Amino acid sequence: MKLFELQSSIAYHGTSSTKSDKILKSGFDMGKIGSKSGSKLSGVSLTVDKQIAEEHAEWAVEEFGGDPVILAVSLSGLKIMPGKKITSLWNEHGSLDAALRIARKTFDGAELFDIEDESGLEEFEVLVFDPKKLRGIHEL
Repeated sequence: MKLFELQSSIAYHGTSSTKSDKILKSGFDMGKIGSKSGSKLSGVSLTVDKQIAEEHAEWAVEEFGGDPVILAVSLSGLKIMPGKKITSLWNEHGSLDAALRIARKTFDGAELFDIEDESGLEEFEVLVFDPKKLRGIHEL
């Protein structure tokens, strides 16, 4: 049985209530992206695993206060590069950054894992490059 089916077109973002209100009103703020992880990856980090989003929400509460919140985000209509392709580009070009630069040319986002090969990032992450393309964001 596959753990992940992108066809569901739903991903999750764990945050705190102090941040979720702003996200729901105005969308994701590119200026805040990477504030949790310190990552230089430009885009909105989502996960297809609700439990991982819950863990991220708990971290956000510790950092920012409020209550844990899980946002469901629709990926419907977005062209997401499959993890197998990102992994191949990552190996071929020597870095995730290089793979993502290539992906940005023709995709709206990328899976940062390959479920079949159990490779890539552990958090079943989907990086959406332009947060303005995200629709259907709602609190669970």
